[in-house]
Amino acid sequence: MDFLKYAHKGNQFLAEVAKELGEDYTINESGRIVRSVLHVLRDIISLEESLQLISQLPMALKSVYVDGWNNHRPNKRIRHMDHFIHAVVEKDGPPGRSDFGAKSDRLLKIQVVFRVLKRYVSKGEIEDIRAVLPKDLKVLCDAK
Repeated sequence: MDFLKYAHKGNQFLAEVAKELGEDYTINESGRIVRSVLHVLRDIISLEESLQLISQLPMALKSVYVDGWNNHRPNKRIRHMDHFIHAVVEKDGPPGRSDFGAKSDRLLKIQVVFRVLKRYVSKGEIEDIRAVLPKDLKVLCDAK
């Protein structure tokens, strides 16, 4: 087992997110944003879909995804984008408002995470996630 390799791939993912967020963002800030997005996503997609997504994530991100996960809880019913954005910012805890910035920028930052995620996960898996998301949230998987 090469834990340094796993850490490198995870840090590479976070560095890509930080770069796309802008020069003011560090890997720590991008890590909190990624964590928040992944945790809210796992709360609304099925266990089966989560497991399929996890199988394609870099090892370090797998641990982020499952950290604190209670997969026996029913999925949250988030149907609208504004509720999703609010849940992501709240999941970030106290740094949420500064990590995500102005309300007008929050969706863009969430879309950055999905855009980078699409580089690491197969197109078919992204389409599977898109298929199970509520109509208002499907655009997250279309981030370019």
